[in-house]
Amino acid sequence: MKKILLLLFILANFLFASIGQITALVGDVKISRDSNTILAKLGEELEKNDVINSSKGSKAQITMNDNTIITIGQNSTLNIFDYVYDANKPEESKASFGFMKGSFKSITGVVGKINKEKFKLKTKSSSIGIRGTTIIGNQQIIICTDGAISVTANNFTVNVDKQEFTRTLQGQAPTPPEPLKQETLDSVQKGLNAESSDSNTTESTETKESTTSTEEEKEGSKDDKDGTLTPTTNNDNKVTTPKETVTPPSDTTPPKILKDTPPVNPDKPKINPEDPEDPEDPANPANPVVPVDPINPDIPTSYIEHANLSGFSSLGYVITAKSDGNSYSLQTGEVGINNNYNSSLIIINNQNITDANFDETTISWSSAQNPYDEASWIASIKTDTSEISSLINNTSETTKSFGFPDCIIFGLIVDNNTLYYIDASVSSMNFSFNFGAGVNSFTGSMNLEYVDSPKEYAIKFANGKINSSGFSSSELTHSELNKNDEPIKGSLHGSFYGSGANTIAGNVNFDDEVNNIQGAVLFSAGPN
Repeated sequence: MKKILLLLFILANFLFASIGQITALVGDVKISRDSNTILAKLGEELEKNDVINSSKGSKAQITMNDNTIITIGQNSTLNIFDYVYDANKPEESKASFGFMKGSFKSITGVVGKINKEKFKLKTKSSSIGIRGTTIIGNQQIIICTDGAISVTANNFTVNVDKQEFTRTLQGQAPTPPEPLKQETLDSVQKGLNAESSDSNTTESTETKESTTSTEEEKEGSKDDKDGTLTPTTNNDNKVTTPKETVTPPSDTTPPKILKDTPPVNPDKPKINPEDPEDPEDPANPANPVVPVDPINPDIPTSYIEHANLSGFSSLGYVITAKSDGNSYSLQTGEVGINNNYNSSLIIINNQNITDANFDETTISWSSAQNPYDEASWIASIKTDTSEISSLINNTSETTKSFGFPDCIIFGLIVDNNTLYYIDASVSSMNFSFNFGAGVNSFTGSMNLEYVDSPKEYAIKFANGKINSSGFSSSELTHSELNKNDEPIKGSLHGSFYGSGANTIAGNVNFDDEVNNIQGAVLFSAGPN
């Protein structure tokens, strides 16, 4: 019996072993563990599944066993979802932290450098992939001050390099990365400082600093201007926290747009895209809201077009078909091309696809992870966002119509597990866009004719949204003669191309579960 009790004691200590500790503290910070609440103190040991909560005017710094250093600001919450670290087996280590409220700063330790794919950070609205880095952020802004990160939200990913940031509002796709500015850095670091950011008092700055310093001395730490806590000597141990100097870039010139003419027989591109975000860990907001356009925040959109293809001269869309011998899987994606096809990037289901081999009408590639049987693409030079913004912000309404007879539609339809091609010679489309006067919406329709078959499939698009990046609709119906239109699952995404937005192009994916029909379509149209 004594042996059993001893084993249970050892097992309990193993399961609840310390994984880190509080190494600096300001104000009242509490730890929720199981059903208990613990008032944190300097040197407090932490366990897996702990939740650390800071109150107004408080902050805390924790150091994990692998030397990952995390600071949470006032009114913030840190969840330790998972943490395993064995110095003898670092390749088996993993960590998952959630910053579910307020501001934070993270400096990667051993786990994030050796086993980066298993080091996961989450906010309320996004998930962050790292490659050995320092991150500062809150629930609306994620800043990379060193290294590089990928930020995923609303099933879309952007790559953020050193001295860049992205905005991550609840339920929205992350905005395209922007060069870091001092005012942006200061606004986020303000939440990391222990002083109240929403105080209504009229104390002078000198009085506030004096009061804060007194409080810090009581708790044994110093609150620096950049939000970093520098601990002093504790009775048991002495901890030194690495300091970091952030210098925002002075060059904010946007990437040069190259207007290259694709060759007839281009060489196979040589590309080395970034590692894709972990497909098993996409951000999945519980209550998604409609995203906004980064240039015109008041204009809603369900999709930020080509957000992680900045710098590519030609932007467009991809459709693919994959067969397992019994059924087909149709997918849509985006493509960016530069330098006469010598560099390119294809994004499908949030994954960066490599080994693309472009020609004038199709994409074909061979990859162990992405073996597609059919693939097609369409791409061109997008209209400058300033032109679209001018139309959007105009006080008077402007109407633009696109489609038949100046249109091209091609793609794939799986009708009751039989694959058909869409007949581009007889299929048709019509779209009407209304810009300005607070409207900024579109409607449209497509009639898709099957190749070598009398079958056809008609779709209507309603409540389409326009923004400076492109246009989208997720309200699709199947239209059939002498029958009421039936809602179907799917979405349309597109962009404006050429000077004056004189061409549209995009892709459509749909799933008619009632009739067991799925489709992936590419389209392009001029004015009609």
